[in-house]
Amino acid sequence: MSILWYLSQNSCFLRSAIYVNLCAFHAYNAAHSRARNDIERQYGVWEKRFFYIDTPFRCSLETAQTVIVATAVLHNLALSLGDYEDPLPLQQDDTLVKHSQEHGGITKRNAIVANFFN
Repeated sequence: MSILWYLSQNSCFLRSAIYVNLCAFHAYNAAHSRARNDIERQYGVWEKRFFYIDTPFRCSLETAQTVIVATAVLHNLALSLGDYEDPLPLQQDDTLVKHSQEHGGITKRNAIVANFFN
């Protein structure tokens, strides 16, 4: 058998392994996008309820932290008492955000993909 036959057979095997890995990463990216969309929509509801947190804070860091915690507590209290805001419309976010590969983030992401999406 020639070296060309081995290369063609091995490349086919490698392509299928890469394809499975890419499918897992696409599933991870889709799940991440859906979760991010839900979280951003919830922040939108929170900002709609408290207009002040929708603008840049013009106060000290300590005051800003107090305002954020206070509005979170008030928002959760209102929800527990049945005072619901109209939910914001669902927005499809198909953009993929490219993150830097610093500080071992790629290792964590690969572990998540391997454990949950393969």
